[in-house]
Amino acid sequence: MPRYTILSAAVLTTLAGVAQADVVSWNYDRYGTVTGADHFAGVVSVANWNNTWPDNPVTDLIDDTGTATTLDITYSSFNSWTVNEPTPANPGPDSDGTYNRELLNGYLNAGYAPWGPPITYSEVALSDIPYGQYDIIVYFSSDVAGRAGDITDGTTTYSFNTVGPASVSGADAVLAQTTDTAGTYATTANYAVFSGLLGHTQTIQVQMRDEDQWAGIAGFQIVKTADACGNDYNGDLSADFFDLLDYLGVYDEGGCDAPTGNPNPGDILSLIDFEDQTVGSNIDFVDEHGNFWFGYAATTAELPVGSADVPGSTDRRANAPATTVSGDFSPGFGYLEVEGDAFELAGGDWTIETFIKFADTGGYQTILGRDRDLLDLRGAGADLYFQKMSDNHFRCDYRIGWIDNGDGTYTEVRTGAVSQTVAAPGQWYHVAAVYDATARTLSLYINSKLESQVTDVDNIMAVTDPFSQFYSVGRGFWDGNPVDNLNAVIDDLRVTAAALTPNEFLGLPDCPSDVDGDGDADADDVLQIIGDVDAGCP
Repeated sequence: MPRYTILSAAVLTTLAGVAQADVVSWNYDRYGTVTGADHFAGVVSVANWNNTWPDNPVTDLIDDTGTATTLDITYSSFNSWTVNEPTPANPGPDSDGTYNRELLNGYLNAGYAPWGPPITYSEVALSDIPYGQYDIIVYFSSDVAGRAGDITDGTTTYSFNTVGPASVSGADAVLAQTTDTAGTYATTANYAVFSGLLGHTQTIQVQMRDEDQWAGIAGFQIVKTADACGNDYNGDLSADFFDLLDYLGVYDEGGCDAPTGNPNPGDILSLIDFEDQTVGSNIDFVDEHGNFWFGYAATTAELPVGSADVPGSTDRRANAPATTVSGDFSPGFGYLEVEGDAFELAGGDWTIETFIKFADTGGYQTILGRDRDLLDLRGAGADLYFQKMSDNHFRCDYRIGWIDNGDGTYTEVRTGAVSQTVAAPGQWYHVAAVYDATARTLSLYINSKLESQVTDVDNIMAVTDPFSQFYSVGRGFWDGNPVDNLNAVIDDLRVTAAALTPNEFLGLPDCPSDVDGDGDADADDVLQIIGDVDAGCP
């Protein structure tokens, strides 16, 4: 028998215990009824909800005081629906004066079907979240009870079965939480809470389990729990804005306080800095750290060339090696390659990093790759892709190994981290992938900001045939053929046998200048430099 919890607005507010201006709320309701300063709704009962109707705000959503914030959203689903379909009707306010029934009535609708709908899930992507630490409460609905589904923020997944019409048919809404992370689908629910979140971007998604069992996201609330003010997170005996940077996982500001964070020179496996090349001349050979990279192309005119286009001082650490020449891989389909025993990644920690500026962002473009063993025919893909994908997100993806299925077949095991940043042509990016063998994490940083981390993963598989498993700069590999050629300028491609922290990267911004014009050169300016948002510390 389903078990529900029905809470009044007063009780919900007491439980939440949040202050004003601490909540941003959004609702998908075709009829625009959960809006304004006098319509309260939600597990954290507040007014000033953002609503898809009538003006469909997706940028600078307002908080519970009606003040615009930095929060932006995008959302997707197959269509929209209401719990009261096929006869849409506003259930009206609850008997306690809240608008929770209206909150739950309208929703983004999606699911599986035999006819193959083009999108089977409902999803909301949030960016520029204005809080340091926060909870996200996500509401979901369906017009039928007992439908099984999952709701996730990409890290935690809760299963549920839908409440259906009972959520809005009584005098007060039914608000029932799922905490089922075991995938039993036994909990009747219409909201989930993702707690203790950090970072300024999140994506929430509802996916139903079975065909013709549709449901979707009805709304969300972002509830601030902390902003990191007044806490010495980095241990420098001063509670300041630099602690906010550490708290949000952006990076350690040590490179600004003492810019000496270079890796141990003995840990550098490869550094292609192009400083021995000539601007305007073909790059047919690079000699660095005992590695001999040879240039290849169908014609001489397609070889990469030396370029004077290098990252500026605002892109590079103050103590990064000087640069006057980069490698331009845009003339054609040229690339560099070296035998697979030039360096080994599988032995422990490693970091791959580079500066890159795309001439054109079309298609897959591989910065650094490692071919598969040509005698191993179990898969067509390469061992390593450090690249930009066709959707212009950066990715580091590698093969961990194979699982023997015992019947002559094998299952490939891979992992990969994908950026939130979408690359644009004509702009310098610093991209770094870090594998920590002790923590068993693969992390991807863009411009020194952590954008993706995969946990509990093994290292890349070892080289078995160095004469076919070439490392290549400027191309990928698929089914024995070079693919995914680079159309970009790159500089300082460095591979290090250490899990570097961002204050050891080549691309950590220098100590801040007064970017925001407030008269002080401080960590506010660092946030401006990296394109992050101010999370509220004085």
